[in-house]
Amino acid sequence: MYLRNLLPSCLLGICLSGNSAIAADKCTGSVNVGAAYVHVDVLESGHTIKRLDMGGVKADASFLITKDMGFCIKPSALYVSGHGELTSFALGIGHVTPITEKLCITPSVGGTWTNLRTSVKLPIAPDVFLHAKERFRSLAPYVALDIHYTIMEGFRIYGCYQYSWSSTRTKINHIGNFKGNSKGPSYSLMLEKDLNQYWSVNAGAAYNVSLNHEKHGIRGYGFRLGVARWLY
Repeated sequence: MYLRNLLPSCLLGICLSGNSAIAADKCTGSVNVGAAYVHVDVLESGHTIKRLDMGGVKADASFLITKDMGFCIKPSALYVSGHGELTSFALGIGHVTPITEKLCITPSVGGTWTNLRTSVKLPIAPDVFLHAKERFRSLAPYVALDIHYTIMEGFRIYGCYQYSWSSTRTKINHIGNFKGNSKGPSYSLMLEKDLNQYWSVNAGAAYNVSLNHEKHGIRGYGFRLGVARWLY
């Protein structure tokens, strides 16, 4: 059965992970770690009011929990900092479903917890602004469909579509706390090359948008270069 499947995890809906696909019944999972860059636009009424550029590390893993049936768990973590500080943890469960010898899909469900710290400039009088610390937290259940295709032996391409529903809480110092809800899709694409039976390298990109009915929310994109270690 296929095990090395794409296992994305999302921070602000940004998929920046990926694994590979082999027909090897002794393979039980993988761990993928890489350098990540994330750009976030904070939107108000559909207009960008703040831009954040951050760099750091992303790690994710996949482990078969029912080897014969194809069910797997997908933990993930991301930390980036720069114009802000963003931390995310995700956990999902999916099913590795081979379609052909080269094509495999993995539908999954899960949830992501996100914490974003930054600052905001608030107008309090003409030409007078208050610089306040802002903290954004969200809990987002998601559904996802991952597709991978083997171009040639040892070389694969991955695609991911994910849709998330977020419950958010924002705290601005000296102003107060605000609750809200947003939703939106994520898209990602990744290429991966095997170095040998145990190691692979990969490069991926992703795009996400999550807005409420007033078009307040977050839009982001990101890139990652990673190394995967396969477990037997």
